[in-house]
Amino acid sequence: MTSKLENESITFRISGDILLALRQLSEEGGMSLNTLVNNVLRSYIDWESIAVKAGFGVFQKDVVKEALGCLDEPTLVRIAANNASEYKDMLLVMKGSHDLGSFIITMKDRSKRAGFNIREFEEPRGKKIIIQHDMGANWSVYSKAYYERVINSIGYPVKIETTDNSIVMLIPKEKQTTW
Repeated sequence: MTSKLENESITFRISGDILLALRQLSEEGGMSLNTLVNNVLRSYIDWESIAVKAGFGVFQKDVVKEALGCLDEPTLVRIAANNASEYKDMLLVMKGSHDLGSFIITMKDRSKRAGFNIREFEEPRGKKIIIQHDMGANWSVYSKAYYERVINSIGYPVKIETTDNSIVMLIPKEKQTTW
């Protein structure tokens, strides 16, 4: 059983230019400086400190889109399958577990950092996750194959539909059930 730690006050010395930038960002985001700093620290702990070590990278979206545009569907599916087989290790490094909750949290973090719109809805039979990526049809082909492989390996028979710029995943509440 884990217990939630109480908040503590602590003092840091921060460079003036960084503090100015943080204040501007907090105003732009309509949040307190304290909330922004906590969000920045949480983001660093949950993603930036470990993502690159786990195998994630930062790439210019137009480069990825153009590179994927040069590939045919069988090649995209093969690459997706190869990468998905390594995702279990990435999840273990990032979140300490290889389960649906860890996958969804990591997928949301990754999508947000890529500038994708992502929404999650609870439905009577399970979760519906919609990602709008604006990366083109080949990204949808790749992502569908990738996410199917990863989610199925966790034990959930996902149903995925795509458009040229979006992905809709339907994940049942229970493992090994069908829609």
